Amino acid sequence: RERLLRETGSLGVRQRDQARIALRRDWLTVELHGHPVRVKRGWLSDECIVARGEHDDLQRVSEATGVPLRVLRGDLERLIGGIAGE
Repeated sequence: RERLLRETGSLGVRQRDQARIALRRDWLTVELHGHPVRVKRGWLSDECIVARGEHDDLQRVSEATGVPLRVLRGDLERLIGGIAGE
């Protein structure tokens, strides 16, 4: 804190503590256009409420296939829609 005050020249800085809550997570791997893509799932109690493909994996698939990332994300969403909660 002292460093912040010294280096910014500010007369005061607001400070507050924050708590973070996080979903329970797990991973699964699916095949998309013939390539593996890791999918991170977030669970609230026994319900999967979010599932997202790993960006680096999607980027590799895009480079290998020439399919744009936004198209791959849509393809992945349709693919995992039925399996996200398994």
